[in-house]
Amino acid sequence: MSSEGGAETTTVLDTKRVLWSNRYKSGQCPSQIEFSVQLPSTFRDGQEERPLPPTYAVDFLNIPALFVRSSYYMRISITRNLARSVGFLTKTKRWVDSNPS
Repeated sequence: MSSEGGAETTTVLDTKRVLWSNRYKSGQCPSQIEFSVQLPSTFRDGQEERPLPPTYAVDFLNIPALFVRSSYYMRISITRNLARSVGFLTKTKRWVDSNPS
């Protein structure tokens, strides 16, 4: 008897949004900014378009090494540009939450 296993991660959505800009000198960035993103109902698997599976978890009690998991996590990257007096010398600070829970 042999066992094959593995995991695969697929990017379902990769988008960038400007939520606030001081381009027009409109004051300080607010401490909270609401946003929404519509999740797609499908994903690309090689050449095929497939529907997103639901979050799912099952353990097979009679077969200890056999289980199935389907889950999602969101990674949010916040970038803050600190502009200097010379436009091409821009500092960037980043915060990335890449810890799936």
